[in-house]
Amino acid sequence: MQTLRVGAPPTLMFLKPGVIGLDKDIPFIVSSRVTPILEAMGIELYDIEYRRERSGFVLRLFIDKTDGVGLDDCENVSREVAGMLDDDDPIDVSYSLEVSSPGIERKLIKDLHYLRYTGEKVEVKLHKPVDGKKKYGGRLVCRENGCVKIDCGEGNIMEFDVSNVSSCKLIHFN
Repeated sequence: MQTLRVGAPPTLMFLKPGVIGLDKDIPFIVSSRVTPILEAMGIELYDIEYRRERSGFVLRLFIDKTDGVGLDDCENVSREVAGMLDDDDPIDVSYSLEVSSPGIERKLIKDLHYLRYTGEKVEVKLHKPVDGKKKYGGRLVCRENGCVKIDCGEGNIMEFDVSNVSSCKLIHFN
């Protein structure tokens, strides 16, 4: 009798104590370490992603500041953060670091983002349809009491439960 093996062998990872690898807490842990560095540079950590992509793991930092983010800002943040991450070595797998602006059609994630962009045009995408639709556009009224409210025009205020909102982003073109 022959044994046929199919697929790749299991991958075992041995992590050093206090080091993180394939962990949902990586964005939180990295954020707590890089935020003081960015604040000293006058820059806000807008968002952070850690994910596996075809090329491997990617740690992506989205930065912002009041007068806008330029290429020099991205380069300076990349250099400072890469140095800190190399010294601290909090991620025990190989990864790429990317630093960029959240862009003009940025996602609204934190309560601060919703407050900052109240009155701006947004697109809200939903997990489950409301009135037969999963996508709405309008001006952001607020995010409070577990709901996102937008003015779809002509006084038509739509209210969506935050748990049903898959994304809310700024839009500048219709």
